[in-house]
Order: sequence, then structure tokens, then C-alpha cells
Amino acid sequence: MIERVRIRNWKSHKESELEFDNGVNVLVGEMGSGKSSILEAIVFGLFGKTSAIKERKIGLDDLIRRSPNKAKEASVEVKFKADEKSYRVKRVVKRDKGTTEAKLYRKDELLAGPQTREVTEKVVKLLDLDFDLFTQVVYSEQNKLDFFLNLPPRKRKDRIDQLLNMDRFEKARSNAVTLSNRIKDRYRDKKKTVNELKEDFDQEKYEELEEDIKSLERKLENIEEKRGRGKDEKQELEDMIEELEDKKDKHEKHERKRTKFKTRIEDLGKKLSELEDEISLCLEELSSEKIEEMLETEVSEKLDQLEESKEEIQELEKNISRLKERKKRLDEAVEELSEKKEKAEKLGEVEEKVDEITEKVEERKEKRSEANADLGNIEDAIKELSQASEECPTCGKELDEEHRVKILKKKKKRKGELEKEIEELDEEIESLEDDLEGLNEKKEELLQYKNLEEELDEKKKDLEKVNEKLGSKKEKLDDLKNKFSDEKEEELKRRKEELEKGLKYFKKDKKLKEIKEELEKVNKELEELDFDEETLEELKEKLSSTKEKLGVLKNKKESKKEVLEEKRKRLEEFESKKERIGKLEEEVEKYDVLRDFGARFKRAITETQKEMRSRFVNRSNKVMQDVWATVYPYDDYSSIRLEAGDDYVLQLKDDRGSWVSVDEEVSGGERHSAALALRIALSIVLAPGFGVLILDEPTHNLDERAIQDLAETLRTNVVEFVDQLFLVTHDGELEAAVTGSLYNLSKKDTSHGLTKVEEDSL
Repeated sequence: MIERVRIRNWKSHKESELEFDNGVNVLVGEMGSGKSSILEAIVFGLFGKTSAIKERKIGLDDLIRRSPNKAKEASVEVKFKADEKSYRVKRVVKRDKGTTEAKLYRKDELLAGPQTREVTEKVVKLLDLDFDLFTQVVYSEQNKLDFFLNLPPRKRKDRIDQLLNMDRFEKARSNAVTLSNRIKDRYRDKKKTVNELKEDFDQEKYEELEEDIKSLERKLENIEEKRGRGKDEKQELEDMIEELEDKKDKHEKHERKRTKFKTRIEDLGKKLSELEDEISLCLEELSSEKIEEMLETEVSEKLDQLEESKEEIQELEKNISRLKERKKRLDEAVEELSEKKEKAEKLGEVEEKVDEITEKVEERKEKRSEANADLGNIEDAIKELSQASEECPTCGKELDEEHRVKILKKKKKRKGELEKEIEELDEEIESLEDDLEGLNEKKEELLQYKNLEEELDEKKKDLEKVNEKLGSKKEKLDDLKNKFSDEKEEELKRRKEELEKGLKYFKKDKKLKEIKEELEKVNKELEELDFDEETLEELKEKLSSTKEKLGVLKNKKESKKEVLEEKRKRLEEFESKKERIGKLEEEVEKYDVLRDFGARFKRAITETQKEMRSRFVNRSNKVMQDVWATVYPYDDYSSIRLEAGDDYVLQLKDDRGSWVSVDEEVSGGERHSAALALRIALSIVLAPGFGVLILDEPTHNLDERAIQDLAETLRTNVVEFVDQLFLVTHDGELEAAVTGSLYNLSKKDTSHGLTKVEEDSL
């Protein structure tokens, strides 16, 4: 039931609200007054579209009011009842944007929205009625009460079948026929292929092939067992040969060692004999340790002392030479002092020389400090070497006497070099300081003429000191020359050479004894190896024979395998054919079942269509029969029915008892009554839960008396069959049919072209 419609800016309505009751509700007004717009608003509110929009005759913007000025948006709100509950649906259309909002409420509870589709689906579910059923069964548009009667026969059948959803069954039946034909074709093709494959399959060859494969597999197993035994024998022989080859390698290495040792023994024997002839020492009373001790105590130390004395003599000679030079400079300085007074103007040059020599003195002192530090380290190292017994404190190696002597010699030599360097630096520093002193004196002389005599005395004293040092150095030089002689050095060198030959003799003798011991070990190991060349060759021959047998077995195996593979491939082909036959037979069986099912399914659809049409026709005829006397209160035609065959034909029963078609033999008024009866029947049968019928301008083709009769019929009788009836008409005679609400719509009294809605009280 439709309870209320509220529209704003909808077509010619600025703002209208209409409430409806059960029974007959009438909207009356002249053509173009906006009556049908109310019905379109109901359709749009419920389903979000109208027939004109669906058929694209108009757009959504055409629903929005255009005069006296264009409105930006229109809204429709429809209150309806379903299952004894009231609902309210509202939709808003904005210009150039379409439907922008849709909401469904039950009281104040939002059930769906704002999505348009969501709201429409919910409304359809509540009403159990979609747009097509509503617009073709419930709502008879303007002058289309006889819409179904005006359709060509085939289209009429299609349209009613569509309302019954029979088109889906027809599509399913058509698809079932197509599928059934395809299944039959597949069944025939598969059956033919199975028969051809069975004729081509040789069962006897298949069984013979299986037996051949089993025989070949047994032979291959036998060959593999023999190969396994042969491989074990081969592995055992290879292990034995590997062991003998290892012994052979060791035997050959030992033989090479023995030959090498014999050669070394022979060479060392010759060298020892030669050394015995060259040495005058009594070797029986000596040893290598004794000789090393003699070399250190008798020769090396004395030679080192002689070398040090020789170096000291050379150093003294240099010192004496430097002292003479210094004496000469002092003599010259004394001579020049008398001339200094006249050279006072050269004070700047003297000061520069003072700075230069001062810098040199500082540099030499720094070098002397470094040399003194190194000398201290050397002296400490010599002391540690003298006291060390097992490990060299310098390099960390094991300390023997030879190594100690060698390192001490190096350290002492370095010590002498450092002492010499320090002495040279001292002398140089002393010389530079003398020069510096002389320059400073010259500077003082130039600055203070009164001190020249005193400075001259100091120079003479320095000269006396130099003369004293020179005399001391000469005495020391004479003493060292008396101790050192070339004959002593040559004698010590000859002694050193003799002792070194003796030491070499003992070392070679020791090496000879060690090699002889190694030779004895090698001979013993050769005896323990127990290597036999003939046994090795016999095993190699046996291994070669075993490999040859394995090769023969391998060739046999490969040959058998090739044959087996070829037979297996053939067997696979047979089995593939056999498997394919089995699968095809299964498919044939399935297609046979499907073929039977397709036929039964097609029959079931056909029977279902017949049953649905039969039920629809029976229910429609029952309703029309009940309604007919109400909508046609005359005796010319006593009954009405819908006959279903190739088409749906609406028939009336005349006074002779004959059924005549409404399409051919009845008047306009009788046809109109038949169309009304059919509309009521379709509404009740196809939309049983809604109970609403909407008729827009239903008086088409009716005369004045027929209109009065229709109004009375609708007022008194039709409400027995439907809960709510909407009449939209320009004919005031139909106001007599009102049992619910009556509204008058007009535009004449408005200057702006908007619809005016007035409710009339009954």
C-alpha cells in the first residue's frame, strides 16, 4: 500500500504532498495539470527510474522543475507499507549529476543507502516486485489499459512469459536442445573411435611382448650379478696393485737415496783426505769444540785487538793533523788581533758568522747526543751477550759460542765506529766552538777596544793548551805503533786459516758419519718393504683380463637394454592404446548418461513451462471469472477466459455459449471491460502481496453511461479484489468512485505554470 507521496521541484510541482488510504484514490484534473507526474514519482521513488527514462526518451534532468526558474535539484519521498510495516524511501536528483542520494528508512532507522542500487534492491525484496512487473502489471500507464490486447500475438505471449520469468525456461530449454545435440554428436564420434581402436589392438602381440620383456629383465639381472662380482674382483685387484705401486714408489725413492748417500760418502771421503794432507795440526788431540775455542781465544780476540789498535793509530793521526791545523789557526788569530781595531766597521759580518757557526755547533751536538745514546745501547748489548748463556738477547736465536763471538765482534766494531764518530764530533764541535769563540772575541774586540790585550793573552793560553794536547797525542801514537806490527797480523791470520781448516775437517767428518747412519736406515727399510716386481705384473695382467670381461658384460647389457627399451616403448604404445580405449569407453558411457539426462531435462523444462502456463491461466481465469460480473454487469457475455496455445487469447462467452476472441468480435466498451478484468487478474496473480492497482486515464473509448457504470463498479466492487486503487483521470464523473482520497490538480489558477494540488473532502 502507498501511504504518502511528497515531491519537491518534481516536473511541474514545486512542493506537493499527497496522502492515500485503502480503497479507491482519485487524482482528477485537466490534461497537463501534473496528475501523471504523481504516479511517475511513485515509480521513481520505489525503483529509481521511470519507463520514459528506461526507454531513454528523457533524462534525469528532465524530471527537475524548469519553470518559472530552473531548480538545482528535485526530491521524491514515498511512504509505503509491506508486511504490515511502514517504510519510507527518499531519492534526490541533482541537475547535471543524476541521482546523488537514495535512502530507505523504517521509522527513523536507516535500512539502506546512500547507494541507489542498494536501496532499489532492498525495496524490490520488501515488495517482492521489480520495476518491470510493477510498470506492466500494477501500473497501467495513460490510455494503456488494453496494452496486452494491443500487442501482436507472438509479442503478447513473449511479454506475458517474460512476466512469468518463462523466458529463462525457454532459454534453458533452447540451450538444453543445443547441448543435447552436441552430446549426441560426441557420443557417436567417441563410440566410432573406440570401435576403430579395438579393431586395431592385437591382444596376442601385446601378451607376447609382455613375456619378452620379462625374459629380457631376467637376463639383465643375471648379467648385472656377474658384473657385480667382476667389479668386486676388479676393486680387490686395484687395491692390491695400488698397495704394490705404493711399495714400488717407496722402493725407488729409497734406491735413489741410497745411491745419493753412497756418492756423498765417496765425495766426503776424498775431501777429508785432502784436508788431512793440508793440515799440520795434530787432529787426534783436537775436536771441533776445542778448535772453535782456540779460534776465539788465540786468534779472533788478538786480531780484533790489532784491528782496533790499527784504527786507533789512524784516528790519532787524524787528531794530530786537526790539532796542527788548530794551532796554525791560533797563530794566525794572534797575528790578526792587532789588525782588528782597524776593522770595527765590519761588525755586521762578524755577527752573521757567529750565528752561522752557532747553528752548526747545535747541529753537531745533536748528532753527538744520538751517537752517545747508540753507544750506550751497544755497551749494554755487549754486556748482555757476555753474560747470556742460552738465548741471544739481540735476535732471540739459540746462543752457541760461534754465534756469541760473531755478534760480539759486530757490536765491538760498531762501538769503535761510534766512539770514533763521537770523538770526531767532539773535535769538530771543539773546532767550531773555537771558531765561534774567536769570532765572539773578534766581536768583543771590535766593540770594546780596551779588552784586546786581554783577549790576546787568552789566545796565547789556548795556543799553549793545543801544544800540550798535540804532544800528548804524539806520545800515545808512538806507544801504539810500538805495540802494532804487520808481522804479528800475518802470523795471526795464518794461525786462523789453519784452525778453520781443522774445524772444516771435523764438520765434514761429522757429516760423513751422519750420512752413513742414514744409509744404514735406508738399507733396512728396503729389506722391510718386501717388494716383488713379478707379483705386480701378474696382478696387472689379471686386472686387464677382469676389465675385458666386464667390458664384454657391459656390451651385452647395453645390447639387451636397447632391445628391452625398444620392446618397452612398443608395450607403452599398446598400453597407451589400451588406456585410451578404457578412457574413451568411460567417456562413451558418460555421454550415454548425459544424452539420456539431456533428453529428460529438455522434457522436464517443456513440462514445467506447460505447467506454469496452465497454473497461470487457471488462476487468472478464476480471478477474471470472479471479477467479470462486477466490471461487466450485462447479459451479452456471461464469462471471460484466457486461452493459452501458441498465443494468449482473451475470450468472452456469448449468449449462445460460444467463446469469441476479444481481439475480433466485441465492441469497444466490452473490450475495455475485458482489459480491466485482465489487468485486475494480472495484478492479483503476479503481484499478490502488493494489493495495488494504478489506472491512468482508464476511460478511453467509453461513453458517458459506461464511465458512470465504471465509477460505480470501481467504488463498490473492485475494492473486493485489490486493497488500493489509484485512478488518474480528467473526467469528473469518476470522482463518484472515490472511497479513499480525492485530489484536484490544476494549473489555470497559477501564474507561474506550477501544479496546484487540492484535497477534496468526500
